[in-house]
Amino acid sequence: IGFWSQWSEWSRCSEPCGGCGKRRRVRVCLGGEDGCAGFTEQVQPCNSHVCIGGKRGHVCSGRVLIPCELAQKLHFGTAQQQNR
Repeated sequence: IGFWSQWSEWSRCSEPCGGCGKRRRVRVCLGGEDGCAGFTEQVQPCNSHVCIGGKRGHVCSGRVLIPCELAQKLHFGTAQQQNR
């Protein structure tokens, strides 16, 4: 069975803001003919903050992005703010 290299650094976020951004990192399976258990790539969302002067009604992965303050006023349920 092989073993994994260290994870690479995270890539730049694919979007500057608006919640549609993704960043990736990869690793390589070393040695062993049977390969390695697990994934070669990790992907995570990034830059989830609202774009200043951005597009209104911007849709990302089937969801409309609105400021947390507005969601709280409209009682859409729990609003969560993330700083990255």
